[in-house]
Amino acid sequence: MKPNEIPSDVTIIDILSDSSYALEHISGARNFSVYENAFMDKIQEAFTPDDKLVVYGLNNKTEEAQRAKYLLTQAGYEADILDGGLEAWKDAGLPLEYSDVLTPMVGEYKVAPETSRVEWTGRNIGNKHTGNIKVKSGYLKFEDGVPTEGSVVIDMDTINNVDLDPEYKPMLEGHLKSHDFFAVEKYPTAQMDVTGVEEILGPISGPNYRITADLTIKSITNKVSFSAFVHEKEGQAVMNAHFDFDRSLWDIKYGSERFFSRLGIHLIDDTISLDVILFGDKG
Repeated sequence: MKPNEIPSDVTIIDILSDSSYALEHISGARNFSVYENAFMDKIQEAFTPDDKLVVYGLNNKTEEAQRAKYLLTQAGYEADILDGGLEAWKDAGLPLEYSDVLTPMVGEYKVAPETSRVEWTGRNIGNKHTGNIKVKSGYLKFEDGVPTEGSVVIDMDTINNVDLDPEYKPMLEGHLKSHDFFAVEKYPTAQMDVTGVEEILGPISGPNYRITADLTIKSITNKVSFSAFVHEKEGQAVMNAHFDFDRSLWDIKYGSERFFSRLGIHLIDDTISLDVILFGDKG
């Protein structure tokens, strides 16, 4: 259906995200985001299969409108797709509405320790172990929605294990806190300070920034570089990043073949994987 061919008795459904709807939408359109798992539940609460519906996405290049029509058809609805979506409507000079003014993230966001976390993974021969470490404090700074600075302090005394049975879990946790690994009594915190940010351009479903940072563990600082997924979610700044680092560069030598010989089954991979998940509240 073309933008100028929509009958007056048809309900227009914007199936993009609520943030997109707030930015701009077709005049009179209602928002039911197809990206939500509850999409059809909400549709069925609001409409009957006898209602005439037209759905629209951003344009004909992406697939959200086709997905919405498929779900509606499977549930017994008849729905047309607005040809060209929102962009075609705008090109035709037809009326738009704006629910809210979206402003980019600006200024400092204080990291929330209660929801932020660091997840670790270590590996040995034929196995791996995983766990969490609590975040103590930190901040993220933005200019026009782009991250420019950041720092996070990690409470190493909270390092735990989540995959072992209760019999062995305390043993591993104690070992990780010992001098063999992180020497937590002497070095109770670790820290990561952002030193550079590069935007990853283009329509991608994945990390949108490349970040360089100084990682300090056991008072030893080395540079790390990683891709990060940084967005605004419900008023919070959210960063989700994954990277690997060579523990031996931070004087974590236990079980490393670089420093010990004939380890046999006691060999431990030098690579530690971290997932850093930060939630920041506007300060």
